[in-house]
Amino acid sequence: MNKIVNLQLDEIGSQQLHQPDNHAPIAEYLQHLNSLMLVRHVALLMLEMQKHRGASMAVLAGNQAFVSRVDQSQSVIHRYIEIIQQLNQQTGQLISRDKWNSIKHDWQALIAHWQNDPVIANFEFHNHLIDRMVKLIWELSSHYRYSSDDLAVEETPQIVLTITLKLMPELLENIARARGLATHVCSLGTSNAEFDSRFVSLLHDLNMNKEKMRVISRTLQRDTLRAVPSLPEILLHDHKLDHLKQMVSTKIIGATDITLKSDELFDFASDVINTYSQVIHDGISFFRRRIEQQLHLPQHVPNR
Repeated sequence: MNKIVNLQLDEIGSQQLHQPDNHAPIAEYLQHLNSLMLVRHVALLMLEMQKHRGASMAVLAGNQAFVSRVDQSQSVIHRYIEIIQQLNQQTGQLISRDKWNSIKHDWQALIAHWQNDPVIANFEFHNHLIDRMVKLIWELSSHYRYSSDDLAVEETPQIVLTITLKLMPELLENIARARGLATHVCSLGTSNAEFDSRFVSLLHDLNMNKEKMRVISRTLQRDTLRAVPSLPEILLHDHKLDHLKQMVSTKIIGATDITLKSDELFDFASDVINTYSQVIHDGISFFRRRIEQQLHLPQHVPNR
C-alpha cells in the first residue's frame, strides 16, 4: 500500500526537541513542519477527489457498480476535510479562512448536484476543485522556503521541492483525468470525437509532464536521488504509465466497441497513480529530515 496513505497525524508532533539557545528558529522551523503536515493531507484530499471524479463519471455512464466507490470516496473526503481544518486551526491558518471555506463550499455544491449534471460538467467541476488542491500544495510549500542563510536556498532542495510538490501533483492530475474519461467511455462501451480530443490533449500533456521531470531530475546528484527513492524508479524503470497511455491510444481513442472493462482500467490507472504519488511522500520526508537536521534532532528518540 502506498506509504502516503498511512501517515499518522502525530508523526511529527510527538517528537522531542533538543533545546537550542536561540528560540526564534524553533518557532520558524516548527511552522515549516506544520506546513508539511498540511501539504501531506491536502495531497491525500487531492488523490481522493480524483478517485471520486472517476467513479462518479462511471456512474453517470450508467455503471452502478461504481456507486459504492463514490460513497466510499465521499466518506474519506469528508474525513480529510475535517483533519485539514483542525490542522489549519492548530497552525495559525496557513490556509486562509476564506480560501478554505470556498473550497468546502465548492465541494458541497459538487456532491449536491453531480448526479444531475452532464458528465462533462461533472468532469470540469472536479477539475476546477482539484486544480485548487494542486495550487494549494505548492502555495503551502512556500512556508518551507527559508531565508538566505538556510539550507533550502541551495539549488538541490529547490529542485526537489519543484519536482515533488509542483510537477508531480500536476502529472498526477493529468493521469487521473485520463482515468476518469477512460472509465466513463469504457462504461459506455464507445468513445466519440469530443472524448477523443480530450484524450489526445491529455496524452500530450502527460508526455510533457514526464519529460520536464526527467530533464530537471538530471541535475540532481545520486545521493539526492537516493533520498527520494521513488523518483529514479518511475523515471527510469516504471513502464506502467506507458502501458496506460498505450491502452488509451490503441483501445479507446476512436473505438466504437470498447472491450476494456471499466473496473479493471480504473484499478490499473489507480495503481499507476499510487506508484507516482509516492514521490510526494518521499519529497515530504526529504524536507522533514532536513528540518530535523537544522534543529539538531535525533532521527529516533529512544524510549525512556
